[in-house]
Amino acid sequence: MRWRMRWAGWRRGKGLDGAGACRGRRDLQELTDGDHKRPNMRLIDPAHPFYRARWRRYLLVAVPFIWASVEWSAGNTIWAYLSAAIGGYLAWHLVLNWQSQDTD
Repeated sequence: MRWRMRWAGWRRGKGLDGAGACRGRRDLQELTDGDHKRPNMRLIDPAHPFYRARWRRYLLVAVPFIWASVEWSAGNTIWAYLSAAIGGYLAWHLVLNWQSQDTD
């Protein structure tokens, strides 16, 4: 790994493009320090305008559960559980914890 860093110029403060995109271990250390706040990453952002329509939220929740039933009927239990977990995650964020900014 060290030879790759030297080859890419990261030890001298240059990234792959040479414009100083990554300054080596100091930048990586600053990202892992407790002082630096990272933005909260979400898989789905319920505040996005796309999810305002109630029918769209319920459809997005129903499709993974329907697909889970298809996989379960075909005997693919792992894929059925995975699809149901995705549906549960969407149901949690888009239906159960929905906070409406305005009426639908």
